[in-house]
Amino acid sequence: MKLSKDEKVVLYTMLKFKDIPIGMLGLNKLLYDCELNSVDLNGKTLTNLDFIHYNLGPMVKELYDIVRKFADFDKKNYIYGEEIKEEEDTSNFTVKKEYLNNDIDFDFSEEDKKILDNVLDEWLDRCTQGRIPMSSLINVAYMTEPLLETPFNEKIDLMKYGKNSQISEVLIHHKEMKQIIKNAKKYQNELLDFIDG
Repeated sequence: MKLSKDEKVVLYTMLKFKDIPIGMLGLNKLLYDCELNSVDLNGKTLTNLDFIHYNLGPMVKELYDIVRKFADFDKKNYIYGEEIKEEEDTSNFTVKKEYLNNDIDFDFSEEDKKILDNVLDEWLDRCTQGRIPMSSLINVAYMTEPLLETPFNEKIDLMKYGKNSQISEVLIHHKEMKQIIKNAKKYQNELLDFIDG
């Protein structure tokens, strides 16, 4: 089976995390982190995937169709009126057996493979008890310049930043943001008085 480079990057990522449930949300964020690092270090993206600024951060519309080629989604039941219905659970998927034992020639350039391995292995090392630290992964996606500067529902243009732009750097960590919000709530009246002059 001939795979596009986008499909190879997605499958490579899925295989790295084959024993750790990441779901579609985690996969989107892992790919985004890889792209941030690729643009920052190599001045180019790894794929032609378009990340859109959605409620859940950067998401790729066509990713679901790509993943479906390589994985089966778990099923979940829900009640609709008096009927019990079944639907795909995008929070968990299992890589199909034919891709687990297949000797796939990913044929990545040395620099692309280095980016993928460095980013993905770093996240693998951070996994505990068979789980990816999703809040940290989401923080990386949310608190980076490209996402913060892109209006909601629009494509995130990573290439406008270019090489050595430090776009892979997290601007503020979620714990710091929580403290800022806590202090803002605590001193809300004083802040409003100051703003109103």
